[in-house]
Amino acid sequence: MRGMQEALDGHSKVVQMRRDAEDKMKASKTELEKTSAGKATFKNFFKSNSAKDTMKIALEQSIQKGEKSLNDFSELLNYITIFDSTIAIEEFKRSKTTQYKRMLRAFSECEISNAYLLSQLYNTILHVDEMKQEEM
Repeated sequence: MRGMQEALDGHSKVVQMRRDAEDKMKASKTELEKTSAGKATFKNFFKSNSAKDTMKIALEQSIQKGEKSLNDFSELLNYITIFDSTIAIEEFKRSKTTQYKRMLRAFSECEISNAYLLSQLYNTILHVDEMKQEEM
């Protein structure tokens, strides 16, 4: 059960990491658009034109890395989804089925043993009753 929960938690963590990367890339794109349009922002208000150009290049590189990262996260999520649905869930089902069969077998053996003991008890009661009748 814990393994299945860890698999789902891992998937959720990767989804969150992908969202964070998307947010970071959107922020970089917004900053690049503002810088390219010549708008003044807190980050570039006191910078020279060469520093602004350097910042544009850095933002473009950051966006490219972000796009690569998003593609990697998408591939990872696809892999995790396929793994979870084909291997992890099937293994979980197989494990639980085996566990259920073992418990059912143990319960059945216990019931058979109890039935045998009960039949011995009734047999003893009948014999005691027969012995009392013979004595009379």
